[in-house]
Amino acid sequence: MCIRDRWIPEGLPGAGNLLQFVNNLESPEGNYSAIYESIPPTRDDGSYIIPSTGPIGPAEPSWKYEAPDKLSFHSNYISGAQRLPNGNTLICSGATGRIFEVTSSGDIVWEFHQPFSDPTESTEESDKLNYAVFRARPIFTDHPGLQGRKLEPLDPQPQTAFERIAQEEATNETPRGLVLNSDQVSPGYNLFAPFASDTTYLTDQEGNVVHTWKSEYVPGCSFYLLDSGNLLRCAKGPDPLFKAGGEGGRIQMFSWDGDLLWAVSYTHLRAHET
Repeated sequence: MCIRDRWIPEGLPGAGNLLQFVNNLESPEGNYSAIYESIPPTRDDGSYIIPSTGPIGPAEPSWKYEAPDKLSFHSNYISGAQRLPNGNTLICSGATGRIFEVTSSGDIVWEFHQPFSDPTESTEESDKLNYAVFRARPIFTDHPGLQGRKLEPLDPQPQTAFERIAQEEATNETPRGLVLNSDQVSPGYNLFAPFASDTTYLTDQEGNVVHTWKSEYVPGCSFYLLDSGNLLRCAKGPDPLFKAGGEGGRIQMFSWDGDLLWAVSYTHLRAHET
């Protein structure tokens, strides 16, 4: 079982609680994923209660999300979940590149299957269409980095993997993109960096790409839109020490217009977060 933990920040519903993406839960039918929200036991002074023996509480989550049929929601690695201002939760099912938003009652109100996967030099069949993304970040409409900027769908839109392959050969691959967009979705944008692409994408809730940043390196696992509008991202450097989800080794900062402002690389360190 692999668990991705994230504290809910102050000012959001459930602030101070722990939000967990649990990758591999077992059932007789197969493995599935779930989101758990837990309220850590604390003393009056705010310190955490940690027993000398046994597990740390609570025994049960205060809220959880599982797919109605369980097996339809499963990512065996990476992924994450983040609470939104309207009480909804943004979930990134990383292995499949599925990003969706659920209400507190578990209803899906927005769903997007990220459609970008650049060609790779790998000869492995599984690498020809790799839609994996470590996580997606919600970018709210009042983000300082967006103020005064004109955000409209790019014309033309970046080519999706389906469109690229359709040009090369006939394919049975299902087109990807926006699946659901209801009036209960949290307003704003989504920022993500597909594993098999050197581009970081900012999309609106209609699934349109409104801005991109291109690098000479594919991403690590961490990326942030700064208040200045600059993009800070981890990247995979050359000659990695190992091939895994934590592969990294380089940190870059790009201006809003895509100019590389700053970069640092580590020959001895392959951290994927910053």
